[in-house]
Amino acid sequence: MELDLATRRRVTATMVRKYAKATRAEKSAMLGQLCEVNGWHRDHARKALRQAAACPDPAALQRRQRSPVLRYQPEVIEALVKMWAVLDIPMRTWADWDNNVPGFLEVDLVGHDGGDLNGQFCFTLTATDIATGWTENRTVRNKAAKWVFAALVELQGQFPFPVLGIDSDNGSEFINHHLLQWCQDNQITFTRSRPNNSNDGAHVEQKNWAVARRTAGY
Repeated sequence: MELDLATRRRVTATMVRKYAKATRAEKSAMLGQLCEVNGWHRDHARKALRQAAACPDPAALQRRQRSPVLRYQPEVIEALVKMWAVLDIPMRTWADWDNNVPGFLEVDLVGHDGGDLNGQFCFTLTATDIATGWTENRTVRNKAAKWVFAALVELQGQFPFPVLGIDSDNGSEFINHHLLQWCQDNQITFTRSRPNNSNDGAHVEQKNWAVARRTAGY
């Protein structure tokens, strides 16, 4: 049975005091137990325990993590839609995301096929924070959704700030139920770029070359 977010927070809160005083072996066992109960990755479980220790009140933690969302009136949205259409600008840039706040990530895959697209080959998952440019990478064995999802869950625990939003392209490795459900469970905004508009993900595209290609090549 899948636990709701409030239940997961309560389970995490019950472990905080014991975890702080536990030995290394005991902490490892507790992390395993928390991951099994809540369905989390170990990195995310560690992060959740640290946050619960810093802010024992789950409601206060939620308020601290999520800043107020700006809501546009219908007449403003109508005008903005016309401007976006004329200027060919992705809608999420102005309405959904605050580019001055860290935690909004663009994600993409870089294929290492060596010029031969036949068969399987590795990919590098690149995640770039829009506000700071902080970039994390993980290599996956192919672009199957399960490998990409596991790598993305691991990556989000490596950023020095909470992940508030994820923007991807339209590939099925990103656009799937598992990633959507995970984002909803963790209160992460999930958006995608427009078809045939690769520049919508300009921040991560730049890092694809500067980080992934220069390190691992083609």
